[in-house]
Amino acid sequence: MVTPVKVERPVKRIEYTLTQDLIELNHLLKHTGFADSGGSGGALVSTGVVKVDGRIELRKRNKIRAGQVVQIADSEIYVLAGSGEVAAKPDVKAEKKPFSKPVAKSGTKPAAKHGAKPFTKSGAKPSTKPTAKPFAKSATKPVAKSAPRSAKK
Repeated sequence: MVTPVKVERPVKRIEYTLTQDLIELNHLLKHTGFADSGGSGGALVSTGVVKVDGRIELRKRNKIRAGQVVQIADSEIYVLAGSGEVAAKPDVKAEKKPFSKPVAKSGTKPAAKHGAKPFTKSGAKPSTKPTAKPFAKSATKPVAKSAPRSAKK
């Protein structure tokens, strides 16, 4: 009797360094070259061929953090923590100028914005529909009404 021989393939090790605290699984597959886009990465996950920490993962947007291992085919992706330095956002509040609303003269309404239609006195917007034309008189003859029926005897 012949016993089957189990041939182990060499595992390809890939290290991915995070730039933020986490990455979605479909985006990780895109960045590491296993998928052409995040959508195809999500389709790959939904087939059940991707494992996270040894367990089959079907959630395409599963959040992967530093220290986790993602397995796909004969490859393992080791997710490493980044330097922790995130690019600082510019101080937007310091650049903003205080908002000033245009002041209307007393007794007048504020000017309408460019392209805006003015309101009527009642506050409703004026109708943009064309005005209805009166019905044309029909060319057919009027139907004569019959006399009321008399009560049955």
